[in-house]
Amino acid sequence: MKEASFSAERLRRNVEELGEVTVSLGVSTVHEKITDQKDLIQNADEALYRAKMSGRNRVELAEINLEIFSSAEANRELTIH
Repeated sequence: MKEASFSAERLRRNVEELGEVTVSLGVSTVHEKITDQKDLIQNADEALYRAKMSGRNRVELAEINLEIFSSAEANRELTIH
């Protein structure tokens, strides 16, 4: 999940730097509660909805208790190589 969230945040930042549009992303990964592709997509879709409802231009992770990145938080906490 960590790698997927870093990739999503990198994508969000790159789009933001273009200056004309922003994106919100929902990230999910396979784990013991996700049993098939439908569940995986639904989980990511729910995270995307939360990202949009939380102010947009964000990455929201599907699993509970994981870091949620916003622009300000990502600039402080995330180092992308």
